[in-house]
Amino acid sequence: VLDVSKLSAASSTAGLTYRYTIRQGDGAEEALTANYTLAGKGAYTVTAYAQEARYAGSSGTLVFTVAERVSDMQITYDGKNSVSLAVRQSLELSKISVSSATVTDKELEIEYALTMPDGTQRVLKDNYVFQTAGEYSVVANIVSDGYFGSVSLKVTVDPLVSLSEKMTVKYNDDIVENDSLEIDVSSDVKISVRDFSVTLAETIPGITYTYLLDGTALSEETDLTVGMHTLTVKASGVGYEGEKTITITAYKNYAVSMVADSIAFIGELFRYQASVENETFDYAYEVKYAGEEYAPFNGTFTRSGTAALRAMIEDPTNCHRGTSKEVSVTIGELGNEYDLEQPDIVLWYGLKAASNTTQYGNVAEVVLSNDVTVSLISVNINVATASENVVR
Repeated sequence: VLDVSKLSAASSTAGLTYRYTIRQGDGAEEALTANYTLAGKGAYTVTAYAQEARYAGSSGTLVFTVAERVSDMQITYDGKNSVSLAVRQSLELSKISVSSATVTDKELEIEYALTMPDGTQRVLKDNYVFQTAGEYSVVANIVSDGYFGSVSLKVTVDPLVSLSEKMTVKYNDDIVENDSLEIDVSSDVKISVRDFSVTLAETIPGITYTYLLDGTALSEETDLTVGMHTLTVKASGVGYEGEKTITITAYKNYAVSMVADSIAFIGELFRYQASVENETFDYAYEVKYAGEEYAPFNGTFTRSGTAALRAMIEDPTNCHRGTSKEVSVTIGELGNEYDLEQPDIVLWYGLKAASNTTQYGNVAEVVLSNDVTVSLISVNINVATASENVVR
């Protein structure tokens, strides 16, 4: 029933009075002077006319649409009354079904909307892929002529499940231990996305992986330069995500040369130097006395006898590597008495050839402490080969 007492009309001209008519659809107008029973579904137009003669013809209209409420609507998704999906999973419109037991004369025309977790709503005209977990609602609204009603279906979107702890990264089919990988790039090395693979602790279909080297997608045949690199491995799938970070140490081995005196004395400065051709590095030096292991060398020897000395490239990143061959050193002790006739005791140096022959002069320079006096030094030297220029 249309209650006439609730109708009102207004104009910018004050004091006007109005009469009302009503028309169903394209039918004839009827005077509307009392409450009116709406006979059936459809559109009804109510018109207000100004009754003053000089405003004859002035009117305004109001359209009422009479429809049947469908109160027994049912909605399902893929035949189910409850829906649980995952982030990155698609809500498929073709799987939504709406029905009513009371409306059988025609198929209901439905429009869909999706209510987001924050309460906002968007029209659904196509499948929708969820990017955020939360509670959603699919709302089905009847837009068929002569009917109205709506029904909603709750959709729970679960958060992504992390695969990070279940991922094992392999390089050339070998497991990358402790998320750290060393690659020798002494010769030119190229790496490819095909060199890497991932296995999961459980079988999960549909997981894809992407590889980023220093933030850029790893492609085919990428040059790997000396230095520290970061390989990021990302796993993605419906309801799943994961990430592993691999530290790659791309190192180069160098040929280290070592030059050192072959004779030294306890506590005295000792000349030694390591080098790499066309490169500048810092070096760490180590000494090994007879019967002992290598230990750091600080530049002077602490005991007599023989020792081996070596040098290693010192690089905090461990990207530049190289160790020299051992250099053998004979170490004497100042202040001790030495029998110069013993061939295994070498205490002098600097003998010079008297001429370009195998004959040498008999003058030797002997290293002694300041409080030692020598009355006579007699030296006899037999030179085995003529190629020796200096005999120590």
